[in-house]
Amino acid sequence: MGLPWVYQVPSPVLGGLIVTVFVGAAIGGLWVSRRLVGPPAAAHNDLAGFLYSVVGVLYAVLLGLTAVAAWDDFQDIKRTAVQEANALQNLVHGLAAFPEPTRSHLQALSERYVRMVVTEEWPAMHRAQPSPRTQEAADALIRGWVLVQPRTPAETVLFESSLNQMQTFLAQRQLRINSAEEGIDPLMWGILLFGAALTIGFSFFFWAENVGIHAFLTGCLAALLAIIVYWILIYDHPLWGRVRVSPAPFVSILTELEAQRAAGPR
Repeated sequence: MGLPWVYQVPSPVLGGLIVTVFVGAAIGGLWVSRRLVGPPAAAHNDLAGFLYSVVGVLYAVLLGLTAVAAWDDFQDIKRTAVQEANALQNLVHGLAAFPEPTRSHLQALSERYVRMVVTEEWPAMHRAQPSPRTQEAADALIRGWVLVQPRTPAETVLFESSLNQMQTFLAQRQLRINSAEEGIDPLMWGILLFGAALTIGFSFFFWAENVGIHAFLTGCLAALLAIIVYWILIYDHPLWGRVRVSPAPFVSILTELEAQRAAGPR
């Protein structure tokens, strides 16, 4: 769902709003239904019960599959970020084998990129925005590695290995950036919300003499559906909003690079 502003609302507030809207709409719909339609015959309750069980099962399957898909996407992007950071960390570890000034130059480019990821790109992704400065830092890092001229057979082997890590780093970075824009298709969101309305609406066709009990049960159903929809929503975009993938792997690399810089050339 392409609504970045939604993800800037604090999670408890967003959850409360969704539950309130669902429950309020359900109770309002029940009140209107009882006003317009009188008590049905017992046979009508039996028919509604059969249809309701079919609708409930179908919607539960759809809701469950969508929730699992949202969670899997969250875990996939988390793994992508870790793999990107691991490839970059392997590059950083290999820098010690290069002579000066190549080593210090690549360390500086790597530190600048990682710092930009942590301080600019990650916060920008939380707002569903790009970070051109981070992309420039990534391009500079790539150019720095490509321009390296190995002078010994050992440096040549290390350089070729580093290029493989660079390819992995680039592929995972691009996958992370592309994934930031992806999410559940708007059509699927429409189907989910329509299914929720239909499921709650079917509960209106059952009749309870005690209107309070009827309203309570309908409200509980609406609240449960709202919580699941909220859960899907917050995990739909793993790099947006308050519930998101952490940049912790990049923070670890930044700490290592800062320590290397503080130690100075060896």
